Amino acid sequence: MPVPPWTDAFLDSMRQVTDPLADEAVGELFAQSEVEAVNSLMHELLRNDQLVPERFPPRIQQYLKETSQLPAWADTQKIKLAESLFSRHGILICAALFFSSLPTCYACGKGVQVLHLTARLETDPKRRIAETGQMILDVMQRGGLSGHGSGIRDAQKVRLMHAAIRHLILHHPRWQAQWNPAWGQPINQEDMAGTLLSFSRLPLNTLDKLGVKVTAEERDAYNHAWNVIGHIMGLRSELHPATSALAQELGDLIGRRNYQDCPEGRAMTAALLEMMRKNMPLSFLKGLPCTMIRYLSGAQVADTLGLPPDNWTAKLIGLIHKLIALVQRQERSSWLFAFLVRRFGRDFLETMALIERGGQRAPFNIPETLRQEWQLNPQTTNSH
Repeated sequence: MPVPPWTDAFLDSMRQVTDPLADEAVGELFAQSEVEAVNSLMHELLRNDQLVPERFPPRIQQYLKETSQLPAWADTQKIKLAESLFSRHGILICAALFFSSLPTCYACGKGVQVLHLTARLETDPKRRIAETGQMILDVMQRGGLSGHGSGIRDAQKVRLMHAAIRHLILHHPRWQAQWNPAWGQPINQEDMAGTLLSFSRLPLNTLDKLGVKVTAEERDAYNHAWNVIGHIMGLRSELHPATSALAQELGDLIGRRNYQDCPEGRAMTAALLEMMRKNMPLSFLKGLPCTMIRYLSGAQVADTLGLPPDNWTAKLIGLIHKLIALVQRQERSSWLFAFLVRRFGRDFLETMALIERGGQRAPFNIPETLRQEWQLNPQTTNSH
């Protein structure tokens, strides 16, 4: 196996590299001064979760065609194994989004600047979190990365959105004046790699910390699936870790380079915590989200974000471990598993499903296959 080129010098260079294919497609549209086409593109990206190619200008249709295929190295058996892992533990993996993935991204002082500058997450954290959760569900559901799955279209949409944001930051006077070149290019390759690793390696770390058993084969398969997703989203092959162990190595390196206390990261974290506290079922548990972020993200991330020390809710972590261990000893069809999924998993995902995503955006949608596997209410699939 070749040695990855993950040095500080290499990653420094990746901060100046973006996504030429998507950038050229979006840039060409803007350069042609097709105001109606540009407005239509942005409206479609914001309004609809699933892209409809026929609604886009020819240049964007060409981009969608060029990026619609899985790479030649994609292993369908590994992808199926990753989907199986997600079908079993997807509720905990979605919880990792709140308690580990997002906080770790906010702790990266340079990468968080795009979120702050576009003012989408700080002002409306629920909408952004729902959109991120939707993408994870779409790409990791069974068949999500197949030719007829919704995952590929979702990844293409996010890639286009990234290119549009980059173009506006670098060319629109309002944003251009606020961008610090010391941050690198907006949504650059290192930041993209760090974000995708937060969706691949960090959920596995979360399962480890919660005592959920995951085999080495499943770990590498999950890492492989997210490498495929990264390819669709424009991440360079040098930043695709070949194994879950290498994913951990790359993630640790990116964290060491980028963790930085900054007002923007603290603001994003405060918005996230406020959203979670409002949705806690019992008022005396409102300190639990902060405790879980510190436990699952680690002390370095928590301290970087300015989170307070653990309070009494830290004592609940042991109880959570015991509960998960008890569930794992039961068959999936047991009454205990069914009760816990219906009571806690349903409440968690229905909270996401009921998030108002603003304007005319499509509602949060839990795919039918996952809804059945997780025993969720039918209304959850189309709540607004």
